[in-house]
Amino acid sequence: MGEVHPSIPLLCLCGNHDVGNRPTASSIETFKQDFGDDYFGFWVDKMKGVVINSNVYFDPTEVRLFIFC
Repeated sequence: MGEVHPSIPLLCLCGNHDVGNRPTASSIETFKQDFGDDYFGFWVDKMKGVVINSNVYFDPTEVRLFIFC
């Protein structure tokens, strides 16, 4: 990150290596205790950012999913 020009804002987020490639309810709960929500939105100036736990979508085997309509 030290080579990125100082005028370019950076946002560092925790990634899949923090919950494993096959998340479990336990690993997600540990992640939330350590880092906060595993999905959220935020604004930076005029840009809207959305963060999701995409590992749950790729391998939901060990995690119960709730879909809200």
